Amino acid sequence: MAPAIFFWGDNRADDPVPGNFLKLINSGFKESSSNTFKAKQLENGFATNSVAEQWFDALGAATKADWDLLEAAFKVRWPKEVIVPPTVEQRRSRLRAEKLAKEDIGVIVMANGVEMTGQARWASKILALSALAEDPTGASIHSVRDGMPDIMKKLVKGTFGTWAEFCTAVKAVSDDEIDTAIAEEKRISAVEDESKRLRTQLQAQQSPTAPLRTAFGGFNINRPRPPTVPPLSEAQFFQSGTMSANNIMSGFQPTRGTTPVPNPSSAPTQRTPIFRANHLRHADLSANTKDMVHYPDTPEGQIAYQAQVLAWKTANSHKQKGGDEYAPYPLTPGTLPVGVGECHTCGLRHPMGTPHLRAIVDTFETNYRRIAGHIIRTSRSNPLVAPKPASVQYIAAAPEYLAYLSHYDEEQGNGDGPAV
Repeated sequence: MAPAIFFWGDNRADDPVPGNFLKLINSGFKESSSNTFKAKQLENGFATNSVAEQWFDALGAATKADWDLLEAAFKVRWPKEVIVPPTVEQRRSRLRAEKLAKEDIGVIVMANGVEMTGQARWASKILALSALAEDPTGASIHSVRDGMPDIMKKLVKGTFGTWAEFCTAVKAVSDDEIDTAIAEEKRISAVEDESKRLRTQLQAQQSPTAPLRTAFGGFNINRPRPPTVPPLSEAQFFQSGTMSANNIMSGFQPTRGTTPVPNPSSAPTQRTPIFRANHLRHADLSANTKDMVHYPDTPEGQIAYQAQVLAWKTANSHKQKGGDEYAPYPLTPGTLPVGVGECHTCGLRHPMGTPHLRAIVDTFETNYRRIAGHIIRTSRSNPLVAPKPASVQYIAAAPEYLAYLSHYDEEQGNGDGPAV
């Protein structure tokens, strides 16, 4: 029987292994096959004008007539490759280097004639490599597990004493678990991308050339200048959004038509403290928290809250103690609004002296809650009252005014001149 693939003998990429080719030729012989038949079968397996055919043509007639001599000559011309067995450490390194590709997770593939998932095929390969690595105690399992994609590390839980247990756990992960984990990863990634986008916009606003761009933005020639709109502050930029229903100051907003108090510049300045009435401070607090969002205690809310804190500290780097009515500090997700009798340390309501009900908020938020709570409390207890009109009963003119009035009457009109 002629071989399915011809042998060239020049070490080309698609050339069969010499030893395999010789075994294929031998498998076509019968016990009664003559030496002449065997030699002819070997010659028919060589490609035309190949190195192997030229070698065969150069052999002597005695070698071609004896199959044992011919087979021995073939093995001398194309000897078996000498294999240097890898060390145990090399085999263990090969085991640790075998990585599960993220795109193979949950994908149906063919392996050894059987349909299976990509992670199951990887687990079978890991099990075979672990046997060669001589690691019966599973000392390298943690290294291989750490090299898996994050999705599989979340789904393959627990500790494993043997490689068989570990590989079985990998194969047992269901398609539903993988789909759920992928959807959750995409959702968190979208939230993180949005946070990065907002952070990039904030950094662009804080560029060293931003003041110049703002100054020259209104420069024009022979063109009417549009009305100036106050720029949105960095803190308001991150606090604006579609969650206005969660405004922490929704119950203390100024009435419609009230002129909002402008937010003072965030640039650090040295100035003497000036007393301001609480109703004015309350108006500032209401205006500056109008678009402030108090996020819920969810993974998305926690990420958005971190972006709020970053924006606040970047925009108010000169404020070393915390927020105030000019720069309200973001509130920790899951805490109560300000001014509702909450604990300033943990953000929840509990009897004084009892343990806190949650982790302590940072000192910036604690100071802000104290200031805002004081403003709201005192504004409620001391409402602004319009002064009543005073009744006037008697008006007297000073002598100096009477003398001036007399002089004014003498100079009025044309004086001694002709009548009009």
